[in-house]
Amino acid sequence: MTRIASLAANNQIVQLLLRTQSRLQDNEIQLASEKISQDYKGIALDSERLVNLENTRNALIRYVDNNTITAVRLDVAGTTIEALRQTIDDFKDQLSGFHQFDAKGQIEVKDIQDAAFRALKAVEGFLNTEADGRFLFSGTRVTTQPIDLGLTDLAAFQAKYDGTMVAYPTTRDAHLAEFSMSANLTGDTTWLGFERDNGGVGRITANDNSLDNLKVGTTITISGTASNNGTYQIASVNAGGNYITVVTEMLTTRANDTGGGNITLTTAANANLGVADFTDLSFDQATGVITAAGGTPFSALKAGETFTITNATDAGNNQTFTIDSVTATTITIKQKKLTDEGAGQTAAGTIAASSYYKGDETIVTHRMDTNQTFNFDTTAVDPAFEKAIRAMAIIAQGVFATEGGLDQNKKRVTDALYLLGSALSPTTSGTPPYGTEKTSNLRQVQVNLGFDQLLVRDTNERHTRFIAFLESRIADTENVDPLEAITRLLDESRALEASFQALARIRELSLANFLR
Repeated sequence: MTRIASLAANNQIVQLLLRTQSRLQDNEIQLASEKISQDYKGIALDSERLVNLENTRNALIRYVDNNTITAVRLDVAGTTIEALRQTIDDFKDQLSGFHQFDAKGQIEVKDIQDAAFRALKAVEGFLNTEADGRFLFSGTRVTTQPIDLGLTDLAAFQAKYDGTMVAYPTTRDAHLAEFSMSANLTGDTTWLGFERDNGGVGRITANDNSLDNLKVGTTITISGTASNNGTYQIASVNAGGNYITVVTEMLTTRANDTGGGNITLTTAANANLGVADFTDLSFDQATGVITAAGGTPFSALKAGETFTITNATDAGNNQTFTIDSVTATTITIKQKKLTDEGAGQTAAGTIAASSYYKGDETIVTHRMDTNQTFNFDTTAVDPAFEKAIRAMAIIAQGVFATEGGLDQNKKRVTDALYLLGSALSPTTSGTPPYGTEKTSNLRQVQVNLGFDQLLVRDTNERHTRFIAFLESRIADTENVDPLEAITRLLDESRALEASFQALARIRELSLANFLR
């Protein structure tokens, strides 16, 4: 039998049914996802505003994440600096006690030098602190360990810095000197001359003013020469920059010196030997030998002891020397001197100095948002740390009972106490022992760091509140009203059900049934 409904009418009904079904599915997706649309096309009128809100929110989330990482680094730095401050303060207390204690024998000196070396090791460890794969105190060289004091044990340290021929640098400029020169300003590699005079002065001369920027007190290494390789300390730099003098220990040649009858040799035991004990003294620079005429005045002396000459005719012999070997009538001193080489500045060679600091001084800038930044410029070369390191090393250098020992250089204690005080606090009593010092100190470093920590925390709190506000606005724009979505879903569901029932009923109709 022929059906009443035509194919066209049937297709039209099916299309309407499918549209209803599509609307139902859209409402189901909205209800399940809680979003008005799954793409921006579905909210075309609000899409631009929504994109702007989302971009702002996402940027703030990234800032919060970066700030959180930076806050961790600042917290670690703060903890490290507090531990470092405590280490310096404790050593300062120990040194103050040593200074006030009358007995300063070998045991007491060893104890304070051991304490200085331990404090140096601790400071080195603190300043090499690493967090999140970055060294915190190396400037922008975050993958480079910032500090290397070359410490193994106290004996090795004292062998390098004997306190006489090579004393630990006493000024910041000398302490941080870093250079290597193997040619003059025009590239001439045969540019150096080495000489000593009978007055006990050793000179290194350049054939131009290449040496002008070198600093007194800097420890330098000479290499590439025929006879003068070694470690020296700069004693002076001439105004023209064409030569430097280095610390040496040598005699000025003089035969049969009586010093007008007043020449005196004072032993380590403070015994004075004079013309009553010997007729005269002869000094030989080439061999480093002092020879006494008459008697056996040196029979009680021992190798390694120090002695002091006063009232000699030549000022170069009025020094404190260390005994290398001794007989009853001769003393051979431990010499340090240059060998004449490259007259007219024609010798090759390299002059170099190395600082303990291996990072850089570039300021690290952290951006907290689009408008606000702060600088983290605390590095291991900050004067607060550098002064403390210098003070500890000045105490640790030199072996007891030698010319460079702490017992022979008691002023080092008050000098170091000033440096430690200046490292800890902005107000330090006394006069700077080595010239003007930079004013940075640990108290100010901690204040600056605390301000940065507070700034990051407050900024993140502000960002978090604004992110919450943006999330609310985004939700208002893209989220569906659940009650409205459920109502539409029920309406479309009932409409679809009715449509299916109507379609089924129409398909059951035929012409025969219609005519009955």
